[in-house]
Amino acid sequence: MQTGMMLISWAAFLLIGFTLVGGPMFLMDWLRRRRLMEIEHQIALTAALDAELGVFVAPVVTKPFLGPWEIRIAVLYVESTKMAKALSVVDGVFAGVLGMNSSSYQIFLSAKPDLLPGTRVPRSPLSKTRYAGDPVAAA
Repeated sequence: MQTGMMLISWAAFLLIGFTLVGGPMFLMDWLRRRRLMEIEHQIALTAALDAELGVFVAPVVTKPFLGPWEIRIAVLYVESTKMAKALSVVDGVFAGVLGMNSSSYQIFLSAKPDLLPGTRVPRSPLSKTRYAGDPVAAA
């Protein structure tokens, strides 16, 4: 009976010690390594895209906690041949260089309507009397 109580108290002591000392350090180290891996993948992909297409897009690479890698690319109005080439470069980097299969990453393309030619909305004109030096009346 005494031996069982001693084992339980030692296990509780070690669990509390791990939680107070080792647990947060392990978690922070894991998060740091994970973020560094995201940055390395993003740099590799950006360098490959720049080498192949010039300054064309700036991808954002993230790794959700549960799920495949995510590559987000904001797309301007471009020809479909450049976009197809960019997608093949992404596939070449993630599948060829990093050794991942195509189910371990997802590519998200997003086009902003205000960046497409002919869809830009003109700005509203500012009030010229206030900025021309006329004082604003105080109540």
